Amino acid sequence: MDNILRDGTQIDQTVFKDLNLNETASPAVSDFIVVPALYTGNLHIEIVAKEECEIHGEEITPEDEDTGEGNTPEDEGTGEGNTPEDEGTGEGNTPEDEDTIELSPYIDIEYFDREKNSVFKLEKYVNIPIGEYSAGTIMSEFSLPFKFLKNIENGDKCYYVKISLNYVQDTSSGKLNAYLLWI
Repeated sequence: MDNILRDGTQIDQTVFKDLNLNETASPAVSDFIVVPALYTGNLHIEIVAKEECEIHGEEITPEDEDTGEGNTPEDEGTGEGNTPEDEGTGEGNTPEDEDTIELSPYIDIEYFDREKNSVFKLEKYVNIPIGEYSAGTIMSEFSLPFKFLKNIENGDKCYYVKISLNYVQDTSSGKLNAYLLWI
């Protein structure tokens, strides 16, 4: 079992071990992770490519996303949306924009009490940049947030968390590891 990173950082717990992005259905959800030191603010998650990895998010068409942007009949003559002057400038909607938009893969964190009852789920907490990562590259790192829990019923009783990695299985490949670190 891994217990120390190359830079000497001590690993508290392994969140994901050899997670194969192409074989594991998304979202990949960790087991319950014991976090009695959550309220110290010193707990971090680090996601590292074990081998060459490629990770992708969901692709949507502009009609799927209600952004309020794009060329609509109301935009005509307002300078918004795609105009003939925008052609080739990278501004406004281009033909590529109209096909699909790829959203970033992301992390959800769910908090639980000692009886493993859900207390709160923090959705889309961290985005992971789309792309290719060589072995040993840190794909994402983040602190486990806790201060907001004081405003949530039973937020002071969290003892476990689950980490969910949301990505597109078919277009992602490689293996990664994720670790809980005390920093």
